[in-house]
Amino acid sequence: MITKQLLVNGYELHKNVFTPEEVKKASRILSSIFDKQPKFKGDRTNSPGIFEGTRQDPFNSYPELQFIITSEKLISALKTSLGNDIYLLPQMAAHKNGFPDWHRDTTRQEKEGHTFHYLSHYNVVNCGLYFQPNNLALGGGLDVIPESHVGPDPFITKSWYNKLPIIRRLYNQSLYKRLSKNGRTIFNDSSDFLIFDQRILHRATQPTERSRDKFSIFFMCSPDYQSARQYTDYFFSRPESVGLDQIQYRREFIEALEHAGLKLMI
Repeated sequence: MITKQLLVNGYELHKNVFTPEEVKKASRILSSIFDKQPKFKGDRTNSPGIFEGTRQDPFNSYPELQFIITSEKLISALKTSLGNDIYLLPQMAAHKNGFPDWHRDTTRQEKEGHTFHYLSHYNVVNCGLYFQPNNLALGGGLDVIPESHVGPDPFITKSWYNKLPIIRRLYNQSLYKRLSKNGRTIFNDSSDFLIFDQRILHRATQPTERSRDKFSIFFMCSPDYQSARQYTDYFFSRPESVGLDQIQYRREFIEALEHAGLKLMI
């Protein structure tokens, strides 16, 4: 049973899911991971203009982070929001200093001709862990447009827009301005856990100063097998995902997920 908050507003914040000690431990591990060069497929450093660094599949690739995804309080929060049947999708990543602007996570697939996210049964959520409090000066979390997970995607425009750069640029400027005016900042603490609909319009809270590193981990879940299967198949079909469906998951990782009540889609 999906909670009303998530169903109507498109997001839900669970408070105090992690202890201060767990937050410090996770931050320390992430700092160490990003201090080293990427070593797994899909890992990146210095992604231009979006993320300073990305590490794919962090809970499997780095066993020392596994305690996060199998935390009893995190699993309890997931079940509170989504119900007892939860599928964990294979798209998971840790980020360092990521501050992307307004977007919808289904825009790319829709531009490629996939519209399964509009089907009535479809229900996939993003799960965000921010290991620092969010504020308007330093960023650290998420801004959203409440209820924007329902309805058409404003980033999908008529094809002739793309042939007229000036029109496209003016439209984008107007859209970003409108979204920034109507956006709501979610003031999470470092111990909180955020769940938001994959289709909601959102951006990283934009900092006005950069005096600290920002670490975050995102993963995706669904209470519906068909939704989970549809998105997983699409994810593995993308050019940059070639080979990711051959990832060897650690037996200990699979067993820990099963014990926690999560079903990994592979």
